[in-house]
This record gives sequence, structure tokens and C-alpha cells, in this order.
Amino acid sequence: MAQRCRILPLVLLLVAVAVAGCTPPVHIALDPKVVPVLTKVDCKNVVIEDEVTVAVDISTGGSVWVGGCLGAAIDASVNKTRSRKAEELVQPLLDQTSDVDLRGQLGEALEFTMQDIEWLNIDTVRSTAAIPHPDELKGITSPLLHFSTAYFLVPKCYSLDMTTSARLWLPAEKKAVFLGYFTYFSEPVVDAVEEDAVEAWAANGGAAYRAAVTEGVAEIAKMVRLDLPPDGNLPSIKQGAWVRLKYLNPRTNADVKWRVQVLSESTDRLILREEGGNLWSIPRSLLDMDSIKDSPKADQDGLR
Repeated sequence: MAQRCRILPLVLLLVAVAVAGCTPPVHIALDPKVVPVLTKVDCKNVVIEDEVTVAVDISTGGSVWVGGCLGAAIDASVNKTRSRKAEELVQPLLDQTSDVDLRGQLGEALEFTMQDIEWLNIDTVRSTAAIPHPDELKGITSPLLHFSTAYFLVPKCYSLDMTTSARLWLPAEKKAVFLGYFTYFSEPVVDAVEEDAVEAWAANGGAAYRAAVTEGVAEIAKMVRLDLPPDGNLPSIKQGAWVRLKYLNPRTNADVKWRVQVLSESTDRLILREEGGNLWSIPRSLLDMDSIKDSPKADQDGLR
């Protein structure tokens, strides 16, 4: 995998912050007063990587993924060996899944979703691997809904992590009028053993990986619909019941205590909104369901 060492614009750097195990930027809910100006909205789907990469624990703490756009962010003198090992580790999976087009799959799913959200007035979704130019937003003449996605295997390789940021920009506005992060963790393919995990992902022509990509794309689209609902009834973080729970964070392989709203439940997973307002699709196997407790209403003081 050739590394593309380029400087990332702010939009993609914020994705990098999110997937490095840090807290994503605080969600910016769309003000209903903005909706009437959305008479025609351009939509862009940016996925830089052509194939899956693997996160690396770097010497400064946290993780980045290698084999692509964040190669320049790794201190080569300290982390070169770790990066090379990660590239070698994931190669058996790449040999089996070179035909998987996550960018195309996500673009199709987003376009279908956007057509269902009629009030956004989006005709088509443009998919690209090109890093946006820092001055791109200065020249827009129509509102722009910009999706940017990073996907990779977590440091222990047992889960696929897919994170999409969505920003809505208006012409002449310096700040996005909507900002949301949507994160998907796949069902662990095996226990947290790197080599065994990659072997499991690659088995049977990469069947487990292909299934996770398909599920992840569908979950991202579902979370977008929850944040930008087709009926135009925009959600508020101040609405709904809050609970506390624990879950195993695959990025750090450590338990995390969380305060969340449960937005959607299925047999296998939950979609949650955390206090910052962003959405997460988590498999039940990573959640300590016995830890779920109602969160007192008083705790909501100060919420955005």
C-alpha cells in the first residue's frame, strides 16, 4: 500500500481526531429556520482510501490509520516499524477484497437516502477520493452537504470502524450550519488477537469483511436519516430519555462509561446519541446491557 503524504484540510483532520479515539467535535443541530433556504443543495461524498487500512498505536498515544492519508501524521523515526508491521498484517485481507468499493457503496446509499429526504432538495451525490482544496468552500454558490468518511480495522483488528462526518455549508457562511458524526463498529470477528482477526476477515474471499462493509454503509445511512429525518421533524438533544451504560471501545480495547439516548434497537445492535450529540451504531456484544441505568433528568442541565 503506497502512502499518500498530503496535508489534510480541516474537514478531514476533524475526522482524524474522531477516529483517533478522541471525542468528536460537538454536534451542531440544523436550525429549522435554515430549511427554507435549502432550495437546491449540492452533495459530496469523500472517501479517500480505496481499500481498508489498520489503525496503529502511535508513540504519542492514541491511534492513527496507515497506508493512506494520515501517513504524514506519524513520526517516521519512532513509528516506522509499527506502520510497516500494520501494512504487512492487513495484506492478506487486501488480497481477498481488492474489488470491494466502499466509496461507491456509500455513495449509492447516501444518494438513495438523500432522495428520501425531500426537503434537502438533493438531486445527486458526487463521490470522490480527492481531498477537498482548502478554498473549495469560498466559491460555493449553493448550499453544500459534505460527507467525509474514514474506515479501518481497529488496532487489534477485531472490529471494522467506519466514521462519517457530515457538514452543511451555506454560501458566504464561515461555519457549518449542521455538523454530525456517525460512527459504526462492526461485530468483533474474533477475540482481540491481531493475526487471528485478519485471518478471519480474509477467510472465504473476505466474506466477513464484505458483510461488515455492507452493514456499516447501511448503518451510516440509517444514522443520517435519524439526524436529518425525511419528515423534517429535526431532533433535539434535549428531547428523549437518557441512560448510563458501559461498553467496550474497540479503538482502545477498554471499557468506557457513557451517557446516551437510545435512538434505535435491533436484535444485534443499538444506535445511540452521546452527550455531544453525535450518533454511534454499536453491536450488543460490545455493550454491557446489565449496566444500563436511567439517568436522572437533573443530569440534563447544561445540555446543548
